[in-house]
Amino acid sequence: MKTKQQFYTAALATLLMGTSSSVLADTVVGNASANILTPASLTENTAMAFADIGGVGTVTLSNDGSDTVTPGAGTIVSGAAEGVFTVTGAAGQLFTLSAIPDATLTHADTSTMTVASITPSTTTGTVGDTFNVGGSITLTGSETAGGGGYTGTYNVTVNYQ
Repeated sequence: MKTKQQFYTAALATLLMGTSSSVLADTVVGNASANILTPASLTENTAMAFADIGGVGTVTLSNDGSDTVTPGAGTIVSGAAEGVFTVTGAAGQLFTLSAIPDATLTHADTSTMTVASITPSTTTGTVGDTFNVGGSITLTGSETAGGGGYTGTYNVTVNYQ
């Protein structure tokens, strides 16, 4: 008899545990949402231009407007300009900037020169901000004169924070 009683007690306990857990359980419906941001992008307002230069030395277009020429590299004439960009995208969003530090300029005769130390004037900001990009060219005296000069591109990247 004791064995039957133990069996019924165990069965009843199992039954109660099974029903009591469902009595104490709850299911809640959660809410979810997503806001798709306008992609961050850059608008070039002013192209980086080293203008008319020559000689031997380094010409630097600083990202803060303090352009310099080492002795022998000629002079920077009117028309020299840092690159100027505006960040566009979702209003009020914070961003980060980076630039690939070097770029190649190519002449029509396929000779090349390097723009080095390409650097934006800021690395963070808010959508709508404008920033400058500077760089430098070292002249060796062997660059090809005339023929339309040297042209090329450089990369600046913007990302939301």
